[in-house]
Amino acid sequence: MKDRFRLSIIKTLSLFAMLSLLIGKVAMVQAADQFAWGGLNPSCFSYPAVAMTPYDRSIQADLYRMTHEQVYHNSNATGMILLYGPVLPRNGFGDGVNFTATFTDPDGDGHDAQVVAELRHRGPGGIRIIAKLDSNDYALATTEVQTMTTGVTWDSLRYDEGYYVVRIYINRTNTELVPAAFGYNLCSAIW
Repeated sequence: MKDRFRLSIIKTLSLFAMLSLLIGKVAMVQAADQFAWGGLNPSCFSYPAVAMTPYDRSIQADLYRMTHEQVYHNSNATGMILLYGPVLPRNGFGDGVNFTATFTDPDGDGHDAQVVAELRHRGPGGIRIIAKLDSNDYALATTEVQTMTTGVTWDSLRYDEGYYVVRIYINRTNTELVPAAFGYNLCSAIW
């Protein structure tokens, strides 16, 4: 009986996450189409961490919370939270895009708290990581919201041969620290 109830909760959470992804996709496409800069339409795709789909093991282990537009660990939980998010193809990326993630990492470049964002491609040749952002390379030791960004050339983006996904990993080994993910975006870059 207890297992059925737990399975029912997991299925309900999975349905909620899929519905959130669908609603988020529609909203982000509409918002991106309305974005204008300097008389151009440089295309920007943004996605909040709270709309991302959590990995099953993150759900089953009861690792995470979603509040105040962020995803972070439950108070007594440690370990890796894994989130998956979409990337919709956009016209007007120009020479490339900037891949940016927003996060908090209270121990900076220490290893008790960490947020990693990966832009991944799934195509005929398998899965490859296009870009990786690691808070240990960018973070100041603070609880303030920070961003990390890297450029991705247009040659690296092949929407005609597969699809893209963003993975965000939120890890902590110490319950006194609260790393969090807020979201990610890909915006046209002018280099």
